[in-house]
Amino acid sequence: AAQQKFIQMMNTKFQHWQYENEVRLFASLTDPDPRGLYFAEFSLDLVLAEVIVGHRCSLSRRALEGHLGDLRAAVSLKKARLAFNTYEVVGQQNKAHW
Repeated sequence: AAQQKFIQMMNTKFQHWQYENEVRLFASLTDPDPRGLYFAEFSLDLVLAEVIVGHRCSLSRRALEGHLGDLRAAVSLKKARLAFNTYEVVGQQNKAHW
């Protein structure tokens, strides 16, 4: 019962954020890396399609592209910013700002 409640909570999203078309994936991760962190490898079943950089993140587009390496050609990159007149986070349209 507790596990079902947890899964329900993790799959619940505020309806005003439905435009994000977010997909949530739950995977069993068994082997931590040397730092104790867990990761799933990208594969045919788990594909990185888009990276959205938060508005406070100082990582440059060029640095992010470098981190993506061979994946760069297939991944959409976006920079988020706060909307000017609403309480929303939107994509940065001005290329000069990222």
